[in-house]
Amino acid sequence: MSLSEYTKVIDQAVDNQYKISEYRTQADNDESKKIYVKSYKESLEETVRYKVKGDRLIVTTYNKKGKLIEERSFKRLSGDDVKKLDYDYERDVRVDKKRFQN
Repeated sequence: MSLSEYTKVIDQAVDNQYKISEYRTQADNDESKKIYVKSYKESLEETVRYKVKGDRLIVTTYNKKGKLIEERSFKRLSGDDVKKLDYDYERDVRVDKKRFQN
């Protein structure tokens, strides 16, 4: 996605998500948009590399000077582990909803 396309999407998303009120001004929305666009622009200059080691996926991100700025590792889950993770997530969501509805 080009920077101009991203800017259009962000403009619309921020305006839809954050309505102007006594707690949120248009200047707040404009500042949020600038932060999102700046972050995306920086990410376009980054290099991302992927490496598979056994049951792990390692994602490394380098800035435009080639300096490592982030490394993430993801472990492949078995089918049962995925089901348990989904169950735990849904359980936690239900607990949070009950907590915030009272």
